[in-house]
Amino acid sequence: GQNLRPNLTLELMRELRGTPAEYAVHCPASLGALLLVRLEAPPTTSSAWFCSKVAVTTPEGGVSLFPCYRFVSSSTPLALRDSIGQFYTPLFSCSHLFKVLLPNSNLYCSYSWSCYDDGLPEMMKADDVMSLPTEVRFSVSKATGMMLTVGKVYVLPLSVLWKTLHLWRDDWFFGHQFLNGANPTLIRRCTGIPPNLVAEGYPPDLRPSEPDWLTAKTFVRSTDFADHELRSHFLRTHVMSELFAMATLRNFPTVHPLYRHQIKTRSTSLQL
Repeated sequence: GQNLRPNLTLELMRELRGTPAEYAVHCPASLGALLLVRLEAPPTTSSAWFCSKVAVTTPEGGVSLFPCYRFVSSSTPLALRDSIGQFYTPLFSCSHLFKVLLPNSNLYCSYSWSCYDDGLPEMMKADDVMSLPTEVRFSVSKATGMMLTVGKVYVLPLSVLWKTLHLWRDDWFFGHQFLNGANPTLIRRCTGIPPNLVAEGYPPDLRPSEPDWLTAKTFVRSTDFADHELRSHFLRTHVMSELFAMATLRNFPTVHPLYRHQIKTRSTSLQL
């Protein structure tokens, strides 16, 4: 059977975010084994509500758990499955289950690949950041923290930073930063000139006494930083996490443990 749709107030959830709320739902008759729980926000709701799970306690004393871990908005109702998998489903409920779960498939279809340019790794298909689903966008705290980090450049004194830049004129300090930087691809220290690199008999292009010596060191440091950001930081970190996030969203249901395990990873990978 199917119970009538009750209207549950969210005033308590607005006051105490992150805390569980209890509601009593009255049914004229026993519904038997619960197969689905449907959540839908009222049309007047302006903000989305993140629901972690729904626990239903029946009058018989049984408890059914329905994991969600998604945002509930007024645009798309959510149908939640029971956390316990079943190998057998009654035939009379198959058509109803398909009809109810069909709107959920539209969310999974929105996760598809797109090619920005030839030769570059594929990325998630989206027109802009706001067109991404709410589940994979930065949270308010994450976005605010990034803005505050950028704002430190304009607020904090730059005296220490300028002293560091002046030390770049010294070769020992530049070499120390270059060899002990954050680039993990630089794993070995070169202690001598390789035998196949013949430099004897060729005059150097730049000397330490020339003014372009600092420009050459800046170019080398900038090239190393760009290589680190594109290959180690972006390709081997963000792109790899995006690959696993897309595979999880497209293949695993919300009741799967891996879906919950990668919530924080998805919220910081796909938007980047």
